[in-house]
Amino acid sequence: MIIYRLMTPQDFRKVFELCKDSFPDNPISMGCLNYLLFCNDTLDFSLYWLACKGETIVGAACAAMDYNGDTGYIQFVAVKRDFRRQGIATSLVEKLLCEFSGRGVAEVIFSGYSRNYLTPGLDAKKYPLGLALFNKFDFSPLSRPVSMEIILESYQAPQLNISKDFRIVPFEDEHFASVLCLSKEHLQPEWMETIQKGYLKGNYSCKGFVCLDQGENVIGFAFYGMVGDDARRFGPIGINPNYRGKSLGAVLLHACLGAQKEAGHDKSYFLWGDEGSAAVEMYKKNGFTVFSSMIVLRKQLSQKS
Repeated sequence: MIIYRLMTPQDFRKVFELCKDSFPDNPISMGCLNYLLFCNDTLDFSLYWLACKGETIVGAACAAMDYNGDTGYIQFVAVKRDFRRQGIATSLVEKLLCEFSGRGVAEVIFSGYSRNYLTPGLDAKKYPLGLALFNKFDFSPLSRPVSMEIILESYQAPQLNISKDFRIVPFEDEHFASVLCLSKEHLQPEWMETIQKGYLKGNYSCKGFVCLDQGENVIGFAFYGMVGDDARRFGPIGINPNYRGKSLGAVLLHACLGAQKEAGHDKSYFLWGDEGSAAVEMYKKNGFTVFSSMIVLRKQLSQKS
């Protein structure tokens, strides 16, 4: 008999092993799973459901809420290989949707931006059972992110010229506040948390570069090794919208790629880029190729009054 219950801290290692078994194409470390589940303000175990047979955890579904309580995020659903097609994943998702409905959540998103995913969206080619599961609950596509990479073994930085009004320099501590303000005021406010945690993880340092104007103002940045525990992972990168179209983003990108290659990394990659966006086209132009195409899914629950 399958018993459903909430996760406890003592279950963590077994849940980690379940994730490794369930997502072979998306390996994850204990540190990354800790970050996903426990490095948030709420630490809400009532959104972490398990399916157990005896002492064995055969399924898990974990979720989170946004700060306003309007949106629920299903982070992952995992079922042990020998127990699939038995309704376990369906029951786990039902429990999460019931919890979200009881809290008055308006919509539920599977694998959504910014930090509420184990994988950025669902890769239907790699995990076809996942798509069938969410179709059953009438989830619909919200966006189609892609993951991209560039092999660094034979990489050579192109010759790119930028105006003498700007210069690219390695990140220093004095740039930290300016990078955060640039993210908050002109780019993606969600990047602030990523950069702050990356700075702390890096022992009060960030791996990357900033772009300065003549007044020494930070108008762009590019980092790597900021998310998770893989220094090959690129991002975030951002340019003040008032200074785009000047090749500054490309120069920052190649500065990071050069540093990654010099550090001995075999490739550089990122997990999330919006399909068809100007950013993805810029990466393609600079040698990146797509290695995974995914779907972020959404279900409307109610209109919050």
